[in-house]
Amino acid sequence: MPNTKSPTDALSDIMKQSGRVISEESMSLFANLKMASPVKTGMFKKSWVLQKKSIDGMKWRISNPLEYASILYDGRRVVNGRAYGSEQWLFGGSPMLERTNIAINAKLKRIRA
Repeated sequence: MPNTKSPTDALSDIMKQSGRVISEESMSLFANLKMASPVKTGMFKKSWVLQKKSIDGMKWRISNPLEYASILYDGRRVVNGRAYGSEQWLFGGSPMLERTNIAINAKLKRIRA
């Protein structure tokens, strides 16, 4: 059966599917960051914020407003002989973000194929 969708309808479908993928992966990343967050007092884990920045689901913001959040997110490292970060979260959040980026790109590639 031939495709009877107009180009506008086809593009709209792609945008909806893309928005769903990005929404699902953003929520999954948020949950994974919270779950993996090191816990000493629990403040870092509790302070993650997920914000939907657009109606179509294409823009999300994940943040942690704590002053030391970037230190923990960057993972354990030594600078001038002094250790920074958490022993509980050696690699920080970057590997999770990279895996999410790969998953999103693979799913979007399938949608647009």
